[in-house]
Amino acid sequence: MKKVLIALFSVGAILGLSIHFFGLQIGLALFNKPIYMIPPSVYRLTKDALTIMENYGVYAKETGFEKEIPNYLAQVKKDDTFDDVVPMLNEAIKEAGGDHSAIIEVQEDKAPLFNPALLTFPRILAEDNIVTLILPSFPASDEENVHTYVTTALEQLSKISDPKGVIIDLRGNTGGNMMPMLGACAPFFKEGKLFEFTSPNKKIPVFKKDGKICFEEDNLSLPTNLNFHHLPIAVLTDHQTASSAEVVLVALLGQDHVSSFGEETAGYATGVSMIPLYGKYALSLAGAKIKGSNGILYEEKPILPDVITDHPEDAALKWLKSIH
Repeated sequence: MKKVLIALFSVGAILGLSIHFFGLQIGLALFNKPIYMIPPSVYRLTKDALTIMENYGVYAKETGFEKEIPNYLAQVKKDDTFDDVVPMLNEAIKEAGGDHSAIIEVQEDKAPLFNPALLTFPRILAEDNIVTLILPSFPASDEENVHTYVTTALEQLSKISDPKGVIIDLRGNTGGNMMPMLGACAPFFKEGKLFEFTSPNKKIPVFKKDGKICFEEDNLSLPTNLNFHHLPIAVLTDHQTASSAEVVLVALLGQDHVSSFGEETAGYATGVSMIPLYGKYALSLAGAKIKGSNGILYEEKPILPDVITDHPEDAALKWLKSIH
């Protein structure tokens, strides 16, 4: 029994030391967040945050972020709280990950991050055999309404007979969860890769296959098998078309017979991950650029429409009618 206790104590000590010295690496590998045996000092927490930015920030290598880490650490004072260093870390994370990145506060009580009463779903309009799909943003924190968002669009589309062209309206769509938006647009995608997230470390494709939108282990099943990818598609954008809405735009621009109208987008076409840090804070860090199936690499630059206009609906209708 004594030997067993000694062995257990030894294993526990080794585990504790490993977590103490390598909690960042072990935690990121197993849990996508650093782990600590005891509350970390402000200096250590700041250093770990900067290390995560260096390793995963999409622009870290391009900006030479590693050389700036000592300068950031030198700003941490002995009597600082972590709240005190957050403004400095927000400056650092934008250097490593661009303007799409920030230090954020997470809600520990799991309260809703949005007002469900404000949630809107896709709408379909049809006139003269032209279908308009109005695609609103979808909160990243809402897991319950993903299916409803997708089926709302696809069920309405299934009732349209003999469409000749499509308008997809992304104006005012500030982003959120890309998967339900891609699902709502699925009938307009061919089977195969839609785009890929690309970083110095890896490439992650997003594709449509066998009635699903697939992204790593996240497979979104589609309730219907509508196929409208042969139709000409006009996409409407404005300065508020951002983040995941820009991802949807990239996916659409990789399809055949697509043209875009309106204003340039917000310029946040990067893949963002949320990495819990400690306590109430997390890193919302852009870690990948987006490469469309058309071979174009998109990042934190506004996407220009094919036709810049203050009257995108009129221009889109004129283009669609000229085709059919």
